[in-house]
Amino acid sequence: TTTFHSFCQELLQRFPLEAGLPPSFELTEVTGLLVDESWDALFAEATQAPDTALAQAIEQLFEELGSLFSTRSALTQFIAHRSDWWAWTRDAGNPVDYAIRQLTKQLELDKTDNPLEDFWCDTTRERLAEFSRLMGLHPTSTHLKLIAQIEACLTQAVDTGTAVLQLTPVFMTKTFKPLKRGVTAILQKKMGEAGAQRFIELHEFFCKQLQAVREFENRQRTFRVNSAWYLAGQRMLEHFQHIKRERRLLDFSDLEWKTFQLLNDPEHAHWVQFKLDQRIDHLLIDEFQDTNPTQWQMILPLLEEMAAGKERPRSLFIVGDRKQSIYRFRRGNPELLDRAAGWMNEKLGAQSIHLDDSRRSSPVIIDAINTIFTDPDMQSLLPGFQRHDTHLKEAWGQVEIWPLIEAEESEENSNRHELRNPLEQPRPDTRDLRYYHEGVQIAERIGQLVQQQVAGYGDILILMRSRTHLGDYEMALRERGIPYLSRDRGTLLESLEIRDMEALLTVLMTPQDNLALAQVLRSPLFSLDETVLYELSRPLGGVWLERLTALAEQPDSNAGMQRAAQLLARWRKLAGRIPIHDLLEQIFHQANLVERYRAAVASTQAAQVEANLARFVDLALEVDSGRYPTLPRFLERVKHLRGLDKEGLSKATPDATQQQRVNLLTIHAAKGLEAPVVFLCDTTSQGSPSGIRTLVRWPAGSDRPTDFLLPGNKAQRDSITEARYQLEKTEEIHESANLLYVALTRARNMLVISGCQPSRGNALGWYGQIAGPLCGTTQLETPWQQHFGTPPVQTTTATGQTEDNINVDTRLQQPIQVGRLWREIAPSHSMDDSEILSGDEQGKLRGTITHRLLQLAAGQAGVDNSLVERIAREQGIVSDNPLLATCRDEVQALLEKPDFDWIFRNGSQRWSEVPIQYCKDDRTVYGIVDRLLVTDDAVHLIDYKSHRVTTTEQIDILTEYYRPQLALYREAMTRLWPSQTVHCYLLFTHSATLRVID
Repeated sequence: TTTFHSFCQELLQRFPLEAGLPPSFELTEVTGLLVDESWDALFAEATQAPDTALAQAIEQLFEELGSLFSTRSALTQFIAHRSDWWAWTRDAGNPVDYAIRQLTKQLELDKTDNPLEDFWCDTTRERLAEFSRLMGLHPTSTHLKLIAQIEACLTQAVDTGTAVLQLTPVFMTKTFKPLKRGVTAILQKKMGEAGAQRFIELHEFFCKQLQAVREFENRQRTFRVNSAWYLAGQRMLEHFQHIKRERRLLDFSDLEWKTFQLLNDPEHAHWVQFKLDQRIDHLLIDEFQDTNPTQWQMILPLLEEMAAGKERPRSLFIVGDRKQSIYRFRRGNPELLDRAAGWMNEKLGAQSIHLDDSRRSSPVIIDAINTIFTDPDMQSLLPGFQRHDTHLKEAWGQVEIWPLIEAEESEENSNRHELRNPLEQPRPDTRDLRYYHEGVQIAERIGQLVQQQVAGYGDILILMRSRTHLGDYEMALRERGIPYLSRDRGTLLESLEIRDMEALLTVLMTPQDNLALAQVLRSPLFSLDETVLYELSRPLGGVWLERLTALAEQPDSNAGMQRAAQLLARWRKLAGRIPIHDLLEQIFHQANLVERYRAAVASTQAAQVEANLARFVDLALEVDSGRYPTLPRFLERVKHLRGLDKEGLSKATPDATQQQRVNLLTIHAAKGLEAPVVFLCDTTSQGSPSGIRTLVRWPAGSDRPTDFLLPGNKAQRDSITEARYQLEKTEEIHESANLLYVALTRARNMLVISGCQPSRGNALGWYGQIAGPLCGTTQLETPWQQHFGTPPVQTTTATGQTEDNINVDTRLQQPIQVGRLWREIAPSHSMDDSEILSGDEQGKLRGTITHRLLQLAAGQAGVDNSLVERIAREQGIVSDNPLLATCRDEVQALLEKPDFDWIFRNGSQRWSEVPIQYCKDDRTVYGIVDRLLVTDDAVHLIDYKSHRVTTTEQIDILTEYYRPQLALYREAMTRLWPSQTVHCYLLFTHSATLRVID
């Protein structure tokens, strides 16, 4: 038993030389990073040579597609369809030239006359003048405006392009449909019968001419865009393949294509086929509806070899179901099943056996499926459907269809037309809660089923068409304590616990990253509260990790802070010295990390979090194939992996034996699975519209694709491309019906259908296709139900419902004595509030500038320009700011005043901006002294005040206001210099007044 890819890999490993491969190649399942590298290489090549055809092709794509993102998406799509490109250009010496020749034939550019050459001629102008004259006979306001446009066109248009642009509004709608004009009684009255008939003839003539011009222009655009796409895509593909060859890598597309070439190579094919034929007597291919054209062309030589060898008994068995073909995005083609059946019938005389009896579902579910898909509207979407039966005749069953969730009119929505001041009032956050409420309904129903012992959590499956609203459903389940498992692709690195680990490694690599440190300290790893972050953030600026280390060394520091500082210092020494995997193991062990996270999250999610953390450790071994990656290299790889949507890392799967969980899956992920209870939610969704997409058509009976196009938007598509595009859309509609069939057939006993009322339009999607045939209406007011039998009651309680009683130490029930919070006493800071209260809006900035100038200029002759420019940079203002000039003059005056020379002159025992901190009655006193002078017998403490006060009364008020705080400063100085007298002063800088505080 093997898969197609395993078969290819084994074959290529057996015949590497014949396939032109290195014998020791490695298989890579993730190509997103390689695609990024090939894009970088392509862009670098085009940038270095801007005049080359490659650079011009990329520029052409950029101009036509409208953005660099669209250009990159188009070329990424080219790489994704490389197997189709190789097959289409097979045996061509120059793939790009061959593709352009084929495109020319498809668009019939070699046969089509150029309507641009004949449109704006004398005959056209004469007919246009005649049309304008006839329109003037019926002079309505609209006609008069159109006549003015026609006259402007006749006098101003010098070429076809200008004429077409001016005439399009006269004859065509905004969507480029002909305006509706017909012979009416009033038209005949105004123009006469012959005139009205001629008027309509001219209108139809110009409509056809304009459509012909638009069609030709669109074909030319399709040709330009696709020619550039072929050239740039082929070159990017060459870079992509070169990168893989250098690293001896093959991806799944390489496996299939190299195997196809090997089995169809005239030089080696017969030898390889002979060797394989000797080993294969009986071949069974399952899930054949998902086979892609490359795989079919690959195995066809083997099947023909089997059909030719009749010397021993052999058999071929192909199993498939067109109704379950849901992998077109992986190039699956259900038409190949009919092609293979026809080939087997012709070559081997095979017979087809149809199996329509279910061995999974209850009769009530099978009846519902029959009713839905035999409805006339559904028969065209699933033409091969035959009524089903079931072997489980006595199995109980139940089908429920719930009314649609209506959108709630929020207060913000009801007032959405009211004007708001964007400077004061933010834009209202109007979150769509419909899908959350749908999830709440599902969670409540699950709770009922578990409580009634109809099913356990592990018996329940929630299916979605896409993961768009997965977060809403998960939130509803979490809030109601329901354990769940969502195997959503690419979300491992988005989980909070992995984000915390990434932030921790960032701190170990870059200690200056304060934001990452804040995240680590607040995470369950250390569980420090916001008070610690406030302490680390003051004063502004600086490295928080250094502050954390300093604060942790204080005798009365927080125990959690000490633990964080010690562990971070220990891990920083290990970072860069031991492999990442070993470093993570040390962190997990020393921090007791897993248990701390289990204690911090809900019990229903603890196993998931633990599995995710273990998966992150494993990831360290996978980077660079387990070699010795540096810490920056590992973090860079994690960053790249996070950007891979389809190939990103999925959340780890917890141990299934620990706890039963509700499974949330997309329908594609649930293919092949089943469950007793299935909830199919979000059934009104129409599927997400694709952006840049490649239109590849490979008929089942052809050995290569017939179309390989990059279609534009609807207004830019020519008729040939549009016809092929509509065929593609029709196949997508059929696949949507297949997807619904797969979803419904996952249920064994109970099926629940839910959805939300669409916010726009009336299309109900699957909900309408289900509720219409079953309920007779889609406007349900109460849940619709259909029953069969009675559900058995489970005799065991679902795992995870109860926990063993835990004996809790009574001491833990006593209140915890918490010390008082830190309190800062900083007169300079306190001043800010009084400045604002006094109406001085610039008081805070002026105080900061004044203090900074006094700090830097103390001990110098004056304030020079370098100090001013430095402070301007620090505060983010221009150096000629008037406020800066005012502060400079004020400080210069203080420095030049003889009475203050004893304060500002230089000396050995003189400091500015001195931080102080001490404990007083279980309270921490913290502040910064602006100027401190120490002599043999005294200590002088000066605090600056930049208030705009001039009168003695105002100064007296502020002096009394700051006296208690300076008393605390005095106590600090007394503790430091107990034998000296401490003198405190307030220096009011604006009035140059010095007050002594006794």
